[in-house]
Order: sequence, then structure tokens, then C-alpha cells
Amino acid sequence: MNTSNEKTIKVAPETKDILDKLVRGENATVEAYDKLLEKFQNNDKAFKLKTIRTQHKENAKYWRNQLSKDNSKLTDNISIQKMLTNLFIEAGKIVGSNSALEFIKKVEMMRLNNYKDMLDNPLLPIRHKKVILNEFVPSQKKNIETLKAMVTK
Repeated sequence: MNTSNEKTIKVAPETKDILDKLVRGENATVEAYDKLLEKFQNNDKAFKLKTIRTQHKENAKYWRNQLSKDNSKLTDNISIQKMLTNLFIEAGKIVGSNSALEFIKKVEMMRLNNYKDMLDNPLLPIRHKKVILNEFVPSQKKNIETLKAMVTK
């Protein structure tokens, strides 16, 4: 994400909730990868998982920066996505490695669907939709393909 040349733009009140959800969703995904990596600590798949985790951490940072442009703060609400993510990962810890990867793939699919839904949201400014369409959707699709390949190996 190239945020260094962006102008500071006030975040409209109706956009704050949307950005808040995006940050919380990305944070939940980072937590999911943290838990998943416990299972893959000394595994050849760990590097790819860490790379995807880092990407989600950067995604959260990007959306947090968008919120902070208007001195907005995250809400303390626990998202449904976070609860589902934790459920997927806890179940994944109990089952085998391929099942755990299938669970995290479902988390990635939830993120992708969330981003696609944002493209249709009339309250989200065009500038955010462009970033979602050009950066976040393609990276989510790539993550899903990477995880599919890891499951089949």
C-alpha cells in the first residue's frame, strides 16, 4: 500500500463504522494466523503463513491510518467475524494440519467476501473502493490460492 503520498482527508462519520469493521476484521485475521502458526512452528508451510499474516497486519495498519486521519478510535465491539475466526482456529488446532489450513482458508474467504460487500456499500467513499478493488481483493484471492495449494500438498 502506498500511503506516503496520500493527502489527509477527513473521514465522514458514516464511513467510520465501515473502516472500524475493516480494521477489526484484519486484526481478527492476524490473531487467527498467530494461533495457526502455533501448529506450524517448525513446518515448511510456516514461511508462507507468516507472509500472509504480515500482509493482514499491514492491511489493518492501512485501515487504522484511514480512521486516524480524523482522530477516530476503534470501538471495543467484538465482531462476529472475530468470533467465527477464533472458532475456526480453535477447531483447527484439534484436527490435523490440512483441516487447520482449510479453516484459515475459510477465514480468508470471509475477508474476501467482506471486501466485495464493501464495494457495494454506498457509504464507503470511492477512494477506499479503489484500494479494495485494486489491492485488497486481488491479495485475498492470492492468499486463498496459496492456501489451497498448501492443503493439497
